[in-house]
Amino acid sequence: MRINEAILDAGPLVAVLSAKDACHDWALKVFTDLPLPCITCEAVLSEVFFRIRKDGKAAKALCEMIDGGAFRVVPVSTLGGVARYVVRYQVDFADACLVAISESFPGATVVTTDRRDFSFLRRFGREPIPFEAP
Repeated sequence: MRINEAILDAGPLVAVLSAKDACHDWALKVFTDLPLPCITCEAVLSEVFFRIRKDGKAAKALCEMIDGGAFRVVPVSTLGGVARYVVRYQVDFADACLVAISESFPGATVVTTDRRDFSFLRRFGREPIPFEAP
């Protein structure tokens, strides 16, 4: 799949940074073709740092990606809307933020390892969110 603009979830970032991750090979392949900078949010980066906290090499690599401009970190403008997504869909805060961000970037594709959640999440009330997952 050709992605023109990417909204990045935590899973692919963790996978590309950790050779032990089950989706590592998939993430390496996907990241080769992703247009940079990838759109993401602070909640996603917080989740990634938490998940790789015991892997100093991965954390350093993530810092280098941030310093190198790999991400366009966008603020979530409607925290109330995000909170309602958390309650409605029973997903984590970062995923709910990505739903809101996808409404601001309707031509973008969410890159995630969470096929289950993004299969049923909807933006603008009922529109499926384009996503790429293993």
